Amino acid sequence: MIWNIGYFLKELEEILEERIASILSTLLCTNQITDPYKKAQINYGIEILIVNLSKIIVIFLFSTTLFSLKATLTAYVPYCILRRASFGYHAKTSISCTILSIIAFSIVPCFIANLNISATVFQVLVLTFLLVVTLFITAPSFTKENEIKDEGQVKKLKKCSIILGIFLMSISTVFSSDCSILIIYGTLLATCLTIPNEILKRKCVK
Repeated sequence: MIWNIGYFLKELEEILEERIASILSTLLCTNQITDPYKKAQINYGIEILIVNLSKIIVIFLFSTTLFSLKATLTAYVPYCILRRASFGYHAKTSISCTILSIIAFSIVPCFIANLNISATVFQVLVLTFLLVVTLFITAPSFTKENEIKDEGQVKKLKKCSIILGIFLMSISTVFSSDCSILIIYGTLLATCLTIPNEILKRKCVK
């Protein structure tokens, strides 16, 4: 029964996303494009944009109800900055991604902001060291859908990930303790999400 509901919601979500993407592509005059491949690319891009924007809106609305919008932004921004270079694990469905995002960026930051904890410089240094080691091994962490084959580009992304990780951990020491912990949380979350793809990759090789 639960599986059937989950499957129904997934199908409904996909239909709505495709329908909205189709309407927007029509408004953008993509019907004038005769090449079906280019048209499919544009529709897919619009669909991805809709999905991402809807998730961000849901996360921010949920955070607003918890009075934790500031905490959400403080954790979400460094996460996005590092994620741009490090890539990382993606949930298998849009619904599960939205639910996990609400937990990671609305509920957890709200909880952290109310804990009143701080990190010493030594603790930040230790975490930074672990971050660098992890990113050196796992970043950039691709899925099958976004894999980059160019070795030169991969090396640039790895280097960029490590530099951004060090930078974000460094600036966390400049802010107040509550902001500092949230910046560290967002940075470490993006780092940790590079690990699952590496594990799956090694399992496939075996």
